[in-house]
Amino acid sequence: MESWERILYWMAVLWERGFSHENPQVRCLVMQSFLDIAWERYKVCTHIIPRGFVLGPLIRGLNDVVHHKDFGIGGAYSSKTIKDAQRFFRTYTHNLARCDRIHLVWSLASAAKQDSFGRAGLMTLASCVASCTRQSETNDVPCAISGKAVTKCDGCVPTEVRPTDLLDVLWILSERSKQHFNPKYRLKVCEQVIQVATSLINATEIPLNQLLHFIATIPREFTDYIGPLRVVVQKWFFQKEECSPGDTLLSKLIDFSATFVSQKRNEGSNVFDDEDVDAWEAEARRWARTLLLVTEEEEHLKRIFRFLEAYGYKLSEQCPSGDFIPIKFFIIVLSFIEELELRQRKLVCRSNTILRGSDTLNGLVLDDLNKMFTESLLLILENMVAFSKLSCSIFWLDVDNKDLPPSIKGKLGGPSQRRLATSITSSVLQGIWSMRCVSSVASWCNPYNSDDSVSSAFSVLWDFYLNVTHHSTIANEIGAELHLAAYEALAYVLAVLSTASSTQFLDFVEAKQTDQAHKFSLDILVTTFLDNINHLLTEGTLTRSRRAVLMTWKWLCMDSLLSISSCYSDNESQMKRLEPLFSDSTLRCIFLDIIESLENTGENSVLSILRCVRSVLRLLHLNEGNTIFSSLGISYEMMMQLAKSSWILHLNCNKRRVAPIAALLSAVLHPAIFCNLEMHQTNEKGPGPLKWWHSTKILKLNSLKTMKQDLRFPC
Repeated sequence: MESWERILYWMAVLWERGFSHENPQVRCLVMQSFLDIAWERYKVCTHIIPRGFVLGPLIRGLNDVVHHKDFGIGGAYSSKTIKDAQRFFRTYTHNLARCDRIHLVWSLASAAKQDSFGRAGLMTLASCVASCTRQSETNDVPCAISGKAVTKCDGCVPTEVRPTDLLDVLWILSERSKQHFNPKYRLKVCEQVIQVATSLINATEIPLNQLLHFIATIPREFTDYIGPLRVVVQKWFFQKEECSPGDTLLSKLIDFSATFVSQKRNEGSNVFDDEDVDAWEAEARRWARTLLLVTEEEEHLKRIFRFLEAYGYKLSEQCPSGDFIPIKFFIIVLSFIEELELRQRKLVCRSNTILRGSDTLNGLVLDDLNKMFTESLLLILENMVAFSKLSCSIFWLDVDNKDLPPSIKGKLGGPSQRRLATSITSSVLQGIWSMRCVSSVASWCNPYNSDDSVSSAFSVLWDFYLNVTHHSTIANEIGAELHLAAYEALAYVLAVLSTASSTQFLDFVEAKQTDQAHKFSLDILVTTFLDNINHLLTEGTLTRSRRAVLMTWKWLCMDSLLSISSCYSDNESQMKRLEPLFSDSTLRCIFLDIIESLENTGENSVLSILRCVRSVLRLLHLNEGNTIFSSLGISYEMMMQLAKSSWILHLNCNKRRVAPIAALLSAVLHPAIFCNLEMHQTNEKGPGPLKWWHSTKILKLNSLKTMKQDLRFPC
């Protein structure tokens, strides 16, 4: 045996040098010579290969792209090298005890934390880690005895690996797959990771927060309704039931809402900022996703609904003082609504039918679940509305002659850096989230039960719109920041109001309209909105970075306002109103505003502002009864400026995102203007806007693949 150990020691030295040789052909030959050995015939020799060689030079060698020339061919994310490596690791771990196997898996997966792996290398690592768990028979040799064998060949006894440590490195392995965008590739990596987790880890032994983080790294399309990994993950969650009822994963998930809301912060302070709220929101979303993945009985969710009702009743007793408990409650409610809406959309998309009682989720009748949740929300909606009205008073706070604290003046500003004192920031966030939650609850309850509380909620939302757009900003930075926060809340409110499938919208607008002879129902609303927000942008009290944030909310709000006409045209009860909702002059004013803003638009505003372009052109076309574009009042110069500005916007955006490119093409190449020959023909002013845009796009594109992808959209 000692002679074999000596031979394999020196062979490992030769293999290590061969794996790192400067000549790629030598590296291929050495790796092939190692993997071509029939290791299953020499199991004794396999077990005494130095562990350091396996975990170091071998794994780094397998990460070399020269060994995976057949990787990805024909959509197969495998190679001969990967298959041979899996065979070696199955033999290498054949007689290992469970604790030694866990230590080896942990050591292998830890390589993803220490080294950078390419696509083929990461797939090889995940496959090798998974192959260590694919054993038909388990050696029950005590860990102490097995450890002696490892010591003999490697010089150290492996330390015990806790389940939490093992899940940590598996989380890293799954997280690394995000660097590769192909969903089939990510699915195969995640399959290997989940296989290891289900084989070696008991889910009930893992702290809930860590388990939620791990599940969040798995793309939700793999675990959602009919996802390829859904059943595997569910079996993992319920694989062992010998623990006490209070320690089961389901019990922890059900108790999460109460614990989350009442949990005190470490520093003992009630103030919070955007970073805190973002962390709470991410945590609640992870919880909602996992809860609906695990829950199988209505009784389990009834406990959560009872908690929401009990706390919702207490809202009327609380004063909106910026405390973190109410905002956590709103986050829980909103996260659960968003998760149910997402599941419902996926089920509808899958079946291409409207959901009815036959549609189920984990054995739950989804329609019954939605109605049960609606009943609980209706009980507390009135209290939520009353609390939100009090919370929103922070937006109209009188801050005359108040300067920013010195600690705030040094901030550059940004999406999560409000230039406000921390105490005011807490109250502002509470106001934003209260309006956001009321909007979502009203939208959720409206299709199921349009009672007085829902109508009252919609009325409060429209009153909020009027208050924001008619509010005069106090001429200092604190007042401007508060007005900006009000527009942030308004963006969420309008997103809900623009999709409300009810007659409340136009009835409300006409009731509030002072000029009864005015023909167009939305003109005053839109022009007032534009005048107010543009004044806030140009008055000069906001810093440059905060003006960029306000621009994002501006175009999100405008996109929602313009999309109201789509819901209106689909509402048969409103077909008697034959007049357009926007005048041509208002639409052209919006169009000019878009052109002025397009070049300097941030990436967060790209989709919304391009959707506004498309909506304006569509509405102008409809107002003219689908006549030729030249009569719509959009000049050659305006269209040329749109083409040039949109091209500059395209150059400044992330080219790997298809959505902005598709939105750009559908906006500039709108059917209402594409058929107009003036937009293509060359005249004394130069080429037509669309001719210039097409020629520039084709000449400037660097990637032939990107060109083919982009040019496919107009067809």
